[in-house]
Amino acid sequence: MCLVGGGQEINTGEAGIAEWIESINRNFPWWKIYISPKLSEPEYAEGKVNELLKDNKNVTFSEQLHLGVSLRSFRAEKLSGFINALLSFDSDAAKIYRDIKANYPIYLTRDMNIARKWLHSISRGTERTGILVTKEAARYKPLAVHILPSDVENTVHWFLEDKTDIRSSNYLEDAATEIQVQGLELDFTCLLWDADVRYVQIDRFSDRQSHISRPA
Repeated sequence: MCLVGGGQEINTGEAGIAEWIESINRNFPWWKIYISPKLSEPEYAEGKVNELLKDNKNVTFSEQLHLGVSLRSFRAEKLSGFINALLSFDSDAAKIYRDIKANYPIYLTRDMNIARKWLHSISRGTERTGILVTKEAARYKPLAVHILPSDVENTVHWFLEDKTDIRSSNYLEDAATEIQVQGLELDFTCLLWDADVRYVQIDRFSDRQSHISRPA
């Protein structure tokens, strides 16, 4: 039995769930496979699970095999559901957020100074703040934001130094990527979207796409 989580392919050299399936197809085609139907959703193996298993006749899907709540976030089950719905453009995202916004407020701004001011005002005591970006982010220098160099020493200072140290996440000058923060946590964050995520509206009467919102 393998307990396999999503998102394993976020770093260089990580193949994730797709490689587990391809390995079974390649080396153990006689195995009987029992998996969750949730694995066919876009967040797993880029939505290619059904395609990878289309020629395998030994697959059984069972709802009971899906562990839907992370042990680390069992107190925030709806938060994970909201993030998943938001990134999937699911219309339920707004409804889910109404249920969690009292405990997990989200604010949108295009002004980095406003974001910094809010983070400084909301944190108390040893609570940590920080700026996060995707690993594909390219250019935030005009906002006085630098991408944290990818070495262990910089990451250690980013997570452990206090609010007076310029190397600290709390100083809100260096932004860490999802690779650098996996397994570690911040209390309040500013998440910057680069041009790797855009929301577009498809004109159903033509093939034209028009941007209706740009990332901050």
